[in-house]
Amino acid sequence: MYPQLDEEGLKEKRKQRLMKASSDARKLQREQKVAERRLKEEAEAREQDERDRDLDAWSQKMRREHEVRFHFGPSELLSGTDGAPPNKGDYAEDANEETE
Repeated sequence: MYPQLDEEGLKEKRKQRLMKASSDARKLQREQKVAERRLKEEAEAREQDERDRDLDAWSQKMRREHEVRFHFGPSELLSGTDGAPPNKGDYAEDANEETE
């Protein structure tokens, strides 16, 4: 059986366990960063390939994504897929205006 550690020995053992856990966490974090970087590079390569194969289709896709992100306010997004404006009274603020 192992000899009993004194107080200093226990402190040293705790310190070593903490250092090992810290080292393992840093190693895992580095591995995750490498994996994230690899996934990002793969996505960029797919995007470049799509651009090279059919520039017009890629351009239209980018325009649609841009419109969805930057040009539509909440009322346009909630109005439905046909692009028609929402009906009067569809929102709580519209209902408040009618009662005043």
